[in-house]
Amino acid sequence: MVFALLELAIGLGLGATAIGALVAPYESAGTVVTELTGVAGTDSIESLVSAVAVTPWPFVAIASALGALASGAWILLTARRWPGSTRRYQAVRLAPADAPRTAAADWDALSEGDDPTDGPRDDGGPGNSR
Repeated sequence: MVFALLELAIGLGLGATAIGALVAPYESAGTVVTELTGVAGTDSIESLVSAVAVTPWPFVAIASALGALASGAWILLTARRWPGSTRRYQAVRLAPADAPRTAAADWDALSEGDDPTDGPRDDGGPGNSR
């Protein structure tokens, strides 16, 4: 839920910045022009700059913002229906259930929270042979 809201905020910020660069290019570039020339103020910068070249990057940024907004909305709407984990650190067992007990299997059982002394071991080591 938090990541969906963060994704939506990123999309809104990216979109607002890209649209701002298209709508008011002199204000967007004002800081850089002021640093390079020492001229400040939107009207002064506008009279100093002779032309503004529009590149495809603001449009790419707007498309990315729309993608971020769409994915954030999708996550927000569907996250409650996603399956959750049933147990922390579930172990995947690749061996058949009737595999012989070994020392390595006992260590694995301990790591999984199981009691390895519930039955005999096949490698001749100590074990409870009830």
